Amino acid sequence: MPTSLRLTVLLCAIQALASEMELIPSNVTVLRGDEVRFNCSTRRSWDVMVWLLSSRTVMTISALYGRLGDDVRYGAVNHSTSEKSVWEFVLWNASLSRTVQEVACDLQNIDRKTAALFVQETGSVRIVGDRPVQKGELVLLHCAAEGWFPEPAVVWIVNGKEAGGDEYNVTSIQDSAGLFHSNSTLGVRAERTTTVECQASVTALSAPQRHNITLAVVSEDNTVLIAVTTSVCVLVLLLLAVGIVVWFRTIAAKMDEQDERSLDQQDRERNSAVSDTGGRVNPGYLSEGRTDTGCNDLSGSDYRQTNPISARKVRGERERQTESNFQPLNNSDAFATVSLTPLILMRAGDDG
Repeated sequence: MPTSLRLTVLLCAIQALASEMELIPSNVTVLRGDEVRFNCSTRRSWDVMVWLLSSRTVMTISALYGRLGDDVRYGAVNHSTSEKSVWEFVLWNASLSRTVQEVACDLQNIDRKTAALFVQETGSVRIVGDRPVQKGELVLLHCAAEGWFPEPAVVWIVNGKEAGGDEYNVTSIQDSAGLFHSNSTLGVRAERTTTVECQASVTALSAPQRHNITLAVVSEDNTVLIAVTTSVCVLVLLLLAVGIVVWFRTIAAKMDEQDERSLDQQDRERNSAVSDTGGRVNPGYLSEGRTDTGCNDLSGSDYRQTNPISARKVRGERERQTESNFQPLNNSDAFATVSLTPLILMRAGDDG
């Protein structure tokens, strides 16, 4: 048999053996928590199919009874036809691993196929350093991409155009959990209002995560205007505060004046009542059984000599003591002072 014919027969035999079993996809990259599906198929008859994840048996399928076991972390779907046996293995929630995980479909006594599973993690991205800047100022912006696996690719976009790799730097560290924290610094010359964006991505992401800011360029004229406006606002607030203080003091003065008038009115009413009744309208007046009406009445001259102490005088005495000693008038002294009025009236009645 010619050599070329032998090679052809060998290739056909290899293809035939290869077609007996197939596992797809052979390589997949997903994000942590994603759902992953693999299909294992063969045209040969089989008894037991075993699925392994990182060399651990996670599912067993019987050609006669179907799936054996009920681990909720994994699923199985039968897509077999009359010509081919096809079973789908489902990993509902992909877990993060620092290394590539191997997924294997083992048809016992027939063949075994493996596929690679790479699980990645997305973190956050944020630009630090956003502030109003002077025209022509060199601004250093910092992009923090935290909690990624593997190390993320960091890219800067300035006014819609990607910055060159020589315009910024990137440094990364890996923590004890295997996650990467990357920091990048970009220098921007602020000649006009500029939009800056930082992007971070891993291969499993359909679109990069991004954070953008707008650098507002403030000219010197605007700076002066802002300073003047701030000063005017502060002055207005001070004038408003002074006006409020003056208003409160005016209200307090009016209230004191009304209190003074009220006390004067009470003094006049009290003096008028005593004059009209001849002193008999007095809480301290005692007749002591006398029937002589002349002794019970006080003459106008006697009353004028013993004019009762008014509440206004007592108030004045309190204010004077408060200003000198910061102590209120003793209650017993005030009582004794006010009590002099009925005693003097009684003496005047006896003498009459």
